Amino acid sequence: MDRCISALFRFILLLFLSHSQFIAAYPERRVWIDQQGCGDDVRSIWSVINGMRTTGSLATLEDSGAGKQIFDLIFKERTYASHIDDTLEAINEVLFDDRTQANTRIYCDQESRWHKATNAEVPGNENRPEDKKAWFDTENSIVYDPKDDKYLVPGCHKDLNNFVLGQTYCGAKDGSDTCTITLCAKSLPQGNFRYYSLAQLKERGIDFSGTGPQRIDMFALLDTTILHELAHTIDHPNTRSGKWIDYGDAYRWRNIRPMNAAGAMANADSLAYLGLGSYIQDSLGRYIINDDGSIGNR
Repeated sequence: MDRCISALFRFILLLFLSHSQFIAAYPERRVWIDQQGCGDDVRSIWSVINGMRTTGSLATLEDSGAGKQIFDLIFKERTYASHIDDTLEAINEVLFDDRTQANTRIYCDQESRWHKATNAEVPGNENRPEDKKAWFDTENSIVYDPKDDKYLVPGCHKDLNNFVLGQTYCGAKDGSDTCTITLCAKSLPQGNFRYYSLAQLKERGIDFSGTGPQRIDMFALLDTTILHELAHTIDHPNTRSGKWIDYGDAYRWRNIRPMNAAGAMANADSLAYLGLGSYIQDSLGRYIINDDGSIGNR
């Protein structure tokens, strides 16, 4: 019986994916990943993006019992699912080798491509106070102009007490839809320590306590970091200014419950979309989401 259910889900997914190729609601995002800066992580980053598309499409199916459970129990408003689905549908299935052909450019360079803008790049910038100067990405012709004291420098430059896992920049000077994404060091492998990917979590077993050697803060997984940043590149009709520029509010997901009662993963704005979707689908219901948002075994 379990095999039949699993086969049915796969069949529905294939139908959805084939149909979605013709109904993408937003202009496609064509992805390029910086080979020099990301090195051996290039293919794993692209694998994560493709994995998100597969898991995400299944989880957002209206007729999927697991998808409905995820969004009805964890998110108080199921309509948020459509924003994630829009993001995934817009991602082109081809990884571009030529940066100039892509409008979504992913870097792992710790923001080294940025410099404080000259007057030619941003008029009057050299006369501003030092901590109010705009920054310029020459390679992509994008200006980063801090609007408040919390974001004075491009994301990965923040100190250890205020670090970010990734940051997205849109608004090229030529008016194109080019956006760049920087995946900061905290979201990538570091020496003997790394946050596990979803696949690794499944191989090693899942510990929802958040206290063991496994670090399972879903916000820190590369999968969810990339999804969060990609969502910033999509134009949605309900955004206030055409781009996701309101920090910490990607996808308009305001009413998210914490992943467990202790709040160990409460900081994860894309927590259950990929994580729980995978777990519930793969286990066919081994895990249960309680009314308080905590997770347990059936």
